[in-house]
Amino acid sequence: MCQSAFSEPEKLTTGDRVFEDLKYAVFKLKSAISPESPKASYGTAFVIDKKNSYLATNYHVVSSAVLEDENYKIYLVDQKKSYPAKIISLDVVHDLALIQVKGFDFKKEIPFAKKAPAQGELIYSVGQPEDLNMSIVSGTFNGEINHGAYSVVHMSSPINSGMSGGPTVNGKSQLVGINVSRLVGSQNISFSVPARFLTKMIEEQSQAVEPQVVEKPKAGKKNQLVKLIEGQLIDLQASLTKDFVDNSGQGFSVGEWTVNQSPESLKCWSDQQKNKEVGYQTFKQVCYLDHSAFLADGLNTGSYEVNYTTISSNSLNGFRFFRILNNMYNGGSFQFFFFSNSDKYTKYSCFDQRMLNRNGIPFQVNVCARGYHDFKDILNVEIKAVSLNANGDEIVMKAELRGFVIENVKSILKILLDNIDRGGK
Repeated sequence: MCQSAFSEPEKLTTGDRVFEDLKYAVFKLKSAISPESPKASYGTAFVIDKKNSYLATNYHVVSSAVLEDENYKIYLVDQKKSYPAKIISLDVVHDLALIQVKGFDFKKEIPFAKKAPAQGELIYSVGQPEDLNMSIVSGTFNGEINHGAYSVVHMSSPINSGMSGGPTVNGKSQLVGINVSRLVGSQNISFSVPARFLTKMIEEQSQAVEPQVVEKPKAGKKNQLVKLIEGQLIDLQASLTKDFVDNSGQGFSVGEWTVNQSPESLKCWSDQQKNKEVGYQTFKQVCYLDHSAFLADGLNTGSYEVNYTTISSNSLNGFRFFRILNNMYNGGSFQFFFFSNSDKYTKYSCFDQRMLNRNGIPFQVNVCARGYHDFKDILNVEIKAVSLNANGDEIVMKAELRGFVIENVKSILKILLDNIDRGGK
């Protein structure tokens, strides 16, 4: 029996087909001084509206051209040729940007999926990793993770640097997310921004009376996108503060003390050290928001952390106890770096004050705050407070608030202090 010399063509896999669908809709972006200049940074963008030449990417890919627009511009790179891009709108909270590239004939656009993939469904992330050619990696959709005001898609896929801003699609080449990050130290734990936030941004842009396009501001004036970011940061910290206030109350036990009950959006861990030989015991609780908003290199905002440490003396004399307590209050991870990142922050302003909480417990409180150069009403604040019981049983509270206005800092500080009381379980 003769066998044909001609075999049937090999069928394309789903990944091959997705690659073919998207290869004319995904592009490299670079941030540079001029079209001919080497890149300062790079990422990926993809076409969502070929008629209006709209592409989507991450805010962090284009952030230098927003906050340092006198030095950097954004360019789409194709066949070694650079095309200038205009930044149309931003969502700094969800790390999204909408850009427009005129004068380029886009062949394809990526449609949006009507629903999220099922848990465990295969998904595909596309981008330009490590300044190489377009690549596609497959992974698994593991659902959304919510951290208060933040939401991300959890994926089991190895996205790499340069793929930021690229599309994550289902097996039908429909958009389900925008590549954003990889968990540091892991190989296959990655995240994308749910596509619904991009849909919302597009709808807001279409309803805008005037397009939100970067224009060269007058001397001393902020450009339109910086104003947009400022409004988004104000709304973000208001949302975080509301979540904190609405979910606060006495409830957590830390040693012989009760402290503020933290919102469910925070991650918490605790530790106890009890050693009779050293003459004292400590309890520690740390709660933090496991997400933040990228604003600029070396500057993340919209997050906070609260630490409590109690110390009880078993056999220490007063001098040794005070020395240990003083080290707890002035040491640890909350250190004030007055001269760091001076190009991004104003100088620290600090005050010390003795305060009495609603339970009649006196505290020594230290507060240091500094603003952002581009957003001076938004502050990073570091708070330290230590009880003054003078009975060999004290509590130290430390908090770091990143990206809050002063009125909300005062509200959070009052709640943190007022919900400290004696009587842990």
